[in-house]
Amino acid sequence: YRFVDEYEGETLNKPSSIRVSKPLTLGALARFIARVWGLREILELNFEDGLEGRLAFFNATSADYPELDAALCSLAEGWYDEDHSAE
Repeated sequence: YRFVDEYEGETLNKPSSIRVSKPLTLGALARFIARVWGLREILELNFEDGLEGRLAFFNATSADYPELDAALCSLAEGWYDEDHSAE
């Protein structure tokens, strides 16, 4: 698996590719994308107080993983809950 962006990889955390012997589970793929893209940090910096803004920031599609967007949204919701649970 390899993650690329429109900035020739300059905005990605390294490494941005992995080799696996079996297809990734949906959760593993979502975590890989989130790590490589720095999704949690991007969302926290740009949408500090709003879950709706965070969820509207991205839209993930995949023919092989039709629930990818829902999995990434679930991660984002969990991070938001963690960040705001002490408030």
